[in-house]
Amino acid sequence: MLENLMINSGSPGTPVTPSVPGTPFEGGYYAGKIQYDGKTYALIVSPKAQGEPAGTIRFKASNTNTPNTGSLNDGWSNTLALVEAGADIHSAAAYCRSLIIDGYNDWYLPSVNELEICYRNLKPTTASNTVGAAGYPNGANGFNPSSIPVGAAYTTTNPAITSSTIFVTGGAQAFIQNYYWTSTQKDAGETWIQNLNSGNQIGTGKTTTRYVRAIRRVLI
Repeated sequence: MLENLMINSGSPGTPVTPSVPGTPFEGGYYAGKIQYDGKTYALIVSPKAQGEPAGTIRFKASNTNTPNTGSLNDGWSNTLALVEAGADIHSAAAYCRSLIIDGYNDWYLPSVNELEICYRNLKPTTASNTVGAAGYPNGANGFNPSSIPVGAAYTTTNPAITSSTIFVTGGAQAFIQNYYWTSTQKDAGETWIQNLNSGNQIGTGKTTTRYVRAIRRVLI
């Protein structure tokens, strides 16, 4: 289980969880906090040069169902299910699970709520956010009941551009202004993706190609 691989922040010698997104932390950069199943985790975005492919890749080789990949908040379990169902046909998940960065081997493809936290706290631009009331993973676009604090639905100006200069467009760690895969299946033929410029959350066919950024998490 992931908890056996991760370092618990309450253990002796473990760094205190940062308060500012974009701060170097546990092999990558602190992105924010998420909670589920009565536990709280710090999310860590991988370094761009090591945890993001140079181009876009497919989610899957076919637009077909992969069981046990519908979690909105647990990207680790989604990613394990994808790889166990066939690493050779689930390119995005297999890429993330192949990584060893700074000695950590528990990188995975973020769930839709985990990627939303990355966008909310590390948005690379001043572009207007997509605003919508229905048809998104949690109802309204951007609403995230799993994040700490709970993420409100987007307005055109909230979230704003990140305060972390290395994550602003042109910075070494900045997300590309385009769609990234999540590990959360929307339905048999589609997976949720999020635009890291406008925040738009939509479903798309699994055989299309999108960007990928691996994350890991730390139990706190």
